[in-house]
Amino acid sequence: MKKIALFTIMLAAMLTFFTACKDSAEDKQKQIVCLHSWAEYGEEGEPFRLTMESKMKEYGINANVRHIYLRAAESIYEQFDIEVWPSIRDSLYAWQPDLIFVNDDPALTYLFNREFDNKLLNSIPVVFSGIDCLM
Repeated sequence: MKKIALFTIMLAAMLTFFTACKDSAEDKQKQIVCLHSWAEYGEEGEPFRLTMESKMKEYGINANVRHIYLRAAESIYEQFDIEVWPSIRDSLYAWQPDLIFVNDDPALTYLFNREFDNKLLNSIPVVFSGIDCLM
């Protein structure tokens, strides 16, 4: 339930972003990448995805959302960097998302502690939600 409440706050931020950035194509579908800290099962998986889709429709956001799961509890980041990140990075360039939603602090830390591609991350707005730990 905590994730759902945090998602609602994040959705308000996204709604503000999209209404502030309206262009002449009102119905243009927005491309969103949701970078999750954890795996695709449990509350971050299907319940989160369904709630996200439902709330976006409710708020009138026409969006195509792609979910990427870092599996922070079970991943070795160095291995992830070599085996998984290059294809994700290439997909991000191909998708050209309008927004990257970062879900939970391990995913944010992952992005901040690595300099994958500053051009990519500096050119796309990022919305963060879900603090597990305060350091």
